[in-house]
Amino acid sequence: MKWIDFARGTLRIAITGAYPQSCLNRMAALRLQFWDIVKRNDLCVEVTIYRAHLKAAEQAAGRSMCEVTVLDEQGILVKFAGLRRRPVLLLGLAAVLALVFWTQQFLWTIEVEGNESVPSDQIRYSLAELGVRPGVRWQDLDPQRLENRMLDRIPALSWFTINANSARATVLVKERIPIPDLVETREPTNVIATQTGIIESMEVYDGVPMVEKGQTVVQGQLLVSGLTTPWRTTVLHHAMAEVYARTWRTAEMISTKEMTAKTLSREVQTSWRLVVGNKLMKISGDSRISEAGCVKMITSYPLMLPGGITLPITLERVEIQSYTTEQVPRDPTALQERLMSAYLQAVRADMVAGLVHSSDGTLSEEGACWRLWAVCECTEQIGALSPILLETKEDERG
Repeated sequence: MKWIDFARGTLRIAITGAYPQSCLNRMAALRLQFWDIVKRNDLCVEVTIYRAHLKAAEQAAGRSMCEVTVLDEQGILVKFAGLRRRPVLLLGLAAVLALVFWTQQFLWTIEVEGNESVPSDQIRYSLAELGVRPGVRWQDLDPQRLENRMLDRIPALSWFTINANSARATVLVKERIPIPDLVETREPTNVIATQTGIIESMEVYDGVPMVEKGQTVVQGQLLVSGLTTPWRTTVLHHAMAEVYARTWRTAEMISTKEMTAKTLSREVQTSWRLVVGNKLMKISGDSRISEAGCVKMITSYPLMLPGGITLPITLERVEIQSYTTEQVPRDPTALQERLMSAYLQAVRADMVAGLVHSSDGTLSEEGACWRLWAVCECTEQIGALSPILLETKEDERG
């Protein structure tokens, strides 16, 4: 509504007379819109009306023996009244607006949604090979044709569509659900322990359990056997089981006492450049790094229209700052926290399933290094399949 009021223009008026309420009643009867009513005294009331309703409001005030005084004026005509005396600026503004509306016929940004394993850059590259790139007319796109060709190019996608509107295109994709590997149940296997620990629970799906809850097992020990001997015959099974045990994992990590630290200089080289679509134009300064030991920081200021429409024009500020390096001693507390965090992350990644209950670490100084001895207590699935190797004699081969 504020944009509508700004475009139509508003006036703040004062209605003065013996009975200004009568004027307001006449204005309401004429269906004149007014708001922000403020009663200054018994003889004066202030309201806001549209510029186009001023003449009708004055007539209503005259019939009520009142006078109308304009106190303030707002709107697009007032805001840009100075443009009437600057025809060149007005012509330039009109040219910019025409350029903006003309650029809305082309795609300038392509956003990808719904992908997880397939990189967005791979999808954009495939679209570019099919002719969908910044600068093409979005009215010329054929979503059905693109869907068929994109699914052929990227087999990991099961669904594809593109919604193009104005200068922005949104690509919506859905990835295929990978088919799980089938378990070859005909292969004879045992279940062995991958870690040393104390058995907490067992779920045996096939085979003969060789251990029980509460028993301590070592790494490589047989947990479930795939061999049974009913009626004096040997039967091979594909043993399967989930065995959870309480385990204790340990690790030893070594780090140097010193690390390389960067010190930024106070001098900052600033340059400006304009990015229009895929074209880059230098405005001032030099954004190239001429020597080693420099960092570059880029701050972007995209040009946007009211309503959230992003134009393919971005102003970038490039700051280049040199730095020097020096060897500084490591903080033992921070080093221990960082090493323990990396160790716990590696433990969780190594476990098939389970939880880390507690962890502890001891940091000691040894010569020019720090040595961390870490231990953590876990509950994890330690059962792993191990194939049963069958020996076949030469004369038994068919």
